[in-house]
Amino acid sequence: MNELMRVTYVSRSTFKPFGSQSGIEPNVARILSQSRRNNMHRNLVGVLYYGNGCFFQCLEGRPDDIDKLLESLRRDPRHRDLEILSREPIEHLSFMDWNMKYVSVDQKVQELLKRHNMKRFDPYQFSPEMIKHLVDVFHQSQEVLSPAEVEQHADAAEALIDSQEAKSRIDRIVAYVLGAIAVLGSMFMINLAMASGAIF
Repeated sequence: MNELMRVTYVSRSTFKPFGSQSGIEPNVARILSQSRRNNMHRNLVGVLYYGNGCFFQCLEGRPDDIDKLLESLRRDPRHRDLEILSREPIEHLSFMDWNMKYVSVDQKVQELLKRHNMKRFDPYQFSPEMIKHLVDVFHQSQEVLSPAEVEQHADAAEALIDSQEAKSRIDRIVAYVLGAIAVLGSMFMINLAMASGAIF
């Protein structure tokens, strides 16, 4: 059975954004890199957009392969509130050259939002017409990162995330040590007071 399907879904990120001067959020770069590698084995192609803490993703492939991925995505702690926006049969894959195409089309997205009187990117509120229009924008977009650029961003993201996690661990250790010092200081003062007869 060679039936093909296109599924568009949205979800909300659960990670704290790091921000980036490179135009792609580091956590998203890492997710994109993993998706590209995994989707090759899953026989899936698609496109990913991230804005305002939301993922907007379009997946194409065989229904069984898409459903297996969606099952896995629902368990992924990096996002929540996964909602299927559309599911439709297609005759051919339209993102053939992309295991996962990442688009940076902020200006076009802003134009779409303005036309529909929306102040911010909230795909949960998109009408079927807006969903279709956005997917069309993605098809036409040349503003994409090459696989090499994605890997470069993902490597930088790993380093940044690792350094942030290391800093967080150090901060926790320092807070623990300072707390222990405060407790020991209090015990010392109490013992000193008792020794001098100030406490009975």
